[in-house]
Amino acid sequence: MSASTGGFTERLAFALRVNDAKTGEVLPSVRVEFLQPAIAPRPHRTADLFWVFVGLMPGRYRIRVTAPGHRTLERTITVRRTPTLARSVLELNLPPSA
Repeated sequence: MSASTGGFTERLAFALRVNDAKTGEVLPSVRVEFLQPAIAPRPHRTADLFWVFVGLMPGRYRIRVTAPGHRTLERTITVRRTPTLARSVLELNLPPSA
């Protein structure tokens, strides 16, 4: 599933910020894996602690998010074309482990 304009394929960006579900604080040390499809985009981190993944095709992706001292979370996300900057933004809250 891809969006095509003028003979070239459109690539999108997805931004993710992960918070501690109990305190609401942003977690600086997270790992994000793309499970389905199994791809390995290289993220960069912004000053406000968003992880930005660029070059994604529009579509659904299954991701796994882990952080030290927190439970693992798996979620299906949808990256779609948006009117501003072709970017999807998501914030997730990870509960502390036991």
